[in-house]
Amino acid sequence: MTEESGMDAFLRNAGQILETAAEAQAADGLVNHSSEYLIAISRAGSIRMLADASGWSLPALAAEYGASAVYRVNRRPRSVRVEAWSAGRTCTLTRELPARRDRAQTSPCLPAPPSFLSPSLALR
Repeated sequence: MTEESGMDAFLRNAGQILETAAEAQAADGLVNHSSEYLIAISRAGSIRMLADASGWSLPALAAEYGASAVYRVNRRPRSVRVEAWSAGRTCTLTRELPARRDRAQTSPCLPAPPSFLSPSLALR
């Protein structure tokens, strides 16, 4: 594998992880939810996910798990960030998410008015 194709796979993986995390964050609909996890890819291609990798640098995590590449995913209420490391190469990708209303601040759903009421009477 050439250095260029290795970098392409490294960046492509980071981009795909960012897209997946952003879609999951949007689908969750949890506006006050934050999470962090790590994805480690071994030299043989196996994937390991860790829920708690706080306090570790990406190179240290790669050494600990024998990974050729590691990706730290930070999901925040309004953004998703992927920090990536592989053999001394790094990149950080960030995606800002559209604003969502906090469900706790919205009024509860009201039941539909009885069908015998006209729309103008139902709004009073």
